[in-house]
Amino acid sequence: MMVLSGLGSLIVLALLIWSGRRSGFSSERMLLAGIALAALTGALTSLLALFGDMRIQRLLGWMAGSTYAVSEHDAWIALVIAAVSLATVPFLSRWLSILPLGVDSSRSLGLGIAKSRLILMVVIASITGAATLLIGPLSFAGLIAPHIARSVGLYRPISQAYGAAIIGATSMILADWIGRTIAFPWQIPAGTVATLLGSLYFLMLGLRHDRRI
Repeated sequence: MMVLSGLGSLIVLALLIWSGRRSGFSSERMLLAGIALAALTGALTSLLALFGDMRIQRLLGWMAGSTYAVSEHDAWIALVIAAVSLATVPFLSRWLSILPLGVDSSRSLGLGIAKSRLILMVVIASITGAATLLIGPLSFAGLIAPHIARSVGLYRPISQAYGAAIIGATSMILADWIGRTIAFPWQIPAGTVATLLGSLYFLMLGLRHDRRI
């Protein structure tokens, strides 16, 4: 399963890079390509579920972000991956600071737009893919943690990345604890709980924004 999942991740990454090469890997093109690929893989998963193969249950459990099958060895691997990932942030901080300024400002500061975007995408995809292979997709944690880090005043790339890592780890521990205790002895996958909590968080933000308007 690990080998096939890793191979599938590499194929999806290659398709993503291929689709964005002409646009210089612009965020808009990458977002559209990502949505299209997510829809495609979701349709393939639904098609496999229709066949009624019992092995699809394991796949669905993994896609829900369950920590049930994670061993101590897997936890140490995740810790090493996290340490290496956080150690790379200072080397990428210049790109992360300049790219949000826009294409014109980035070019005026001598930054190679396409090259920096490609390297960042490959690094982030590698880190995300490694974490996903261990526990499954936890996309909502990756979405909500940087947002919370920014909302508490962490704007610089290094502080925001480290703050998001702490917030994301804390939220996943909380989600895992809730999933293991709320319906004991049954377990709700941590990824599912995190998605539910994250959805409520963004809904509350949206309602608060509407009230201000």
